[in-house]
Amino acid sequence: MTRARRRMEVVASFHGGDLPESANKSVQHLKRYLQYAQHGPSILQTEAADPDADPDAAPESPFEEEVIDVLRGWGYEVQPQVGVAGFRIDMAVRHPGAPGTYALGIECDGAMYHSSRAARDRDRLREAVLRDLGWRLHRIWGTDWYRNRRDAMARLRAAVEQACAEDPHAVRVAPPAGRDGTGVGNGDSTAEDVDGPRGAGDGQAAEAAGAPAAPRVEFVTVDTGPAPWSRPYQEVDPGLLTEVRDRSSGRRGMRGTELQDPDALDVVADVALCVVEVEGPVEKEVIYTRVRLAWGLGRAGQVVRDRIDRALRRLLKQGKIVHVGTAYDRPGHEVEFARTPTERCARRVAEVPSAERQLVLRNMVDEGPGVQRDDLLREAARFFGWARLGTDIRDALTGDIDALVAAGGLIESEGGLMSAEGS
Repeated sequence: MTRARRRMEVVASFHGGDLPESANKSVQHLKRYLQYAQHGPSILQTEAADPDADPDAAPESPFEEEVIDVLRGWGYEVQPQVGVAGFRIDMAVRHPGAPGTYALGIECDGAMYHSSRAARDRDRLREAVLRDLGWRLHRIWGTDWYRNRRDAMARLRAAVEQACAEDPHAVRVAPPAGRDGTGVGNGDSTAEDVDGPRGAGDGQAAEAAGAPAAPRVEFVTVDTGPAPWSRPYQEVDPGLLTEVRDRSSGRRGMRGTELQDPDALDVVADVALCVVEVEGPVEKEVIYTRVRLAWGLGRAGQVVRDRIDRALRRLLKQGKIVHVGTAYDRPGHEVEFARTPTERCARRVAEVPSAERQLVLRNMVDEGPGVQRDDLLREAARFFGWARLGTDIRDALTGDIDALVAAGGLIESEGGLMSAEGS
């Protein structure tokens, strides 16, 4: 059971195919779940029960027994009679690197082959369905095995080695179009690989013959990059602030003026305005830091803070900046992106505007409806680069959640937090 609406990501230190077959139902379910997450519904077409535990799982002809003996003599683990989508593959070679994964299915000109009504059915129907399910197949004809065994064994060994050399966990998706549209089998060939593009008419042939339709799954790359509503933090260039300071003071005939100088208020205001225009919304503590560094000061004492506070009040009165909670921003600017830390700038919780924190919380709830408070707090803290959920961080984010709930943006229930728009 899951509350996920759009997708669910499974993180594991191993693949389902790494688990060997087991009679233990819990192991079977875990293996199938991991395989389903990786391959999609097509994996459900392969029987879950391990035929090794079934004493009846045995080769159906002396021909198949001989092929199995050869493969095992080469050191490969072979499973006879693997059930897939209502069919039985004569035998399958397990991948050496993933004992729970089959590297290659092998079809023999044996009992199962003769069970189809016509050559067209057996050549196209079975192979089309199996290939749609991601199987790599190799066929051996009995006449070739007995008349020209050396070449047949060479082709078999090459096919097995090639299959076992591939990534056992790669997701194989059949191409939509084939080479010639005529199917794979033909009466002239004696041994062949039937892995590769399938003919354009194979799907229709399978459907017309009443075979179970293979589920169509589109595999897409999951975007593991930054969220579309996030951006790296852009810090104002200290050189730009120095340039603004010099230009402003020179224009007023006050070149070389100090930040603490009462007559330097307009110069301080110009530098503070530059900070807000680049970094807004921005908290006052960040403005203190940026402005003092423009004058090369190591700390912002009370006098420095008073000068900057007066400059900010002047800018507010002039309408050049506006208050957004406790932060400052450009007039008419809407907070559309939350900003992630960079190597140059990692903000403390008090330096992140509440509007920005709430934007993160809203988007995380949208992406994970039903998230619990504690989980949301941890994810939001991780977004801003805070490794530990300290008291100050917890209090600030909890207050943000409470504010969003009170404003009707979020709905909280026993099932967790939900977006008011998506509830």
